[in-house]
Amino acid sequence: MLLFAMEQKIAGYSKHGYTDLLPVKQDDPVSVSYCDLVSDPAKYDRKIIVTEAIEVINLVTVVDGGEPFLYSPMCDKSDSTWVLIDIYESSIDPSSDSFKEIEKIVLNAKEEKKQPSTRINVRIVGRFFGPKPKGGYGHLDGARFKLVANKIERVEEVPEKTPWPLGYKPAKLNSQ
Repeated sequence: MLLFAMEQKIAGYSKHGYTDLLPVKQDDPVSVSYCDLVSDPAKYDRKIIVTEAIEVINLVTVVDGGEPFLYSPMCDKSDSTWVLIDIYESSIDPSSDSFKEIEKIVLNAKEEKKQPSTRINVRIVGRFFGPKPKGGYGHLDGARFKLVANKIERVEEVPEKTPWPLGYKPAKLNSQ
């Protein structure tokens, strides 16, 4: 029954011209630098990739643009080089050591440092989606790229002196 449903879904995608939504079959993740990923997104579209970047996480609720995203100061020209992390489709194991480390960094930023946003250096694995012919990803189609993450291999705090993304405006805490 499940196989039949999957075949119908694929047939529906093909029938309506949505073949760009189908995943690319591949065995091993492709290792790529973040700057190469965003400078040649068509090359990695729908492939499982491994990359290292800085993840920005908002710690307060915001109306627009609150989703976590990746960037790199090495190639940060504007929000056009940010990669949205699709938190709804991602399948990162919350019991993994990496996830627990992220929780610890986030809690420290929110409770002790009283920050509205935080950043984490990550080595992340997931399926990358390049630009769509129409629209984008995330709230109001605000992102050109997205990553459906399935594993975080490494987590480190970001040094304070590291620049924030160009054009990024962190949310304000309620007490500010």
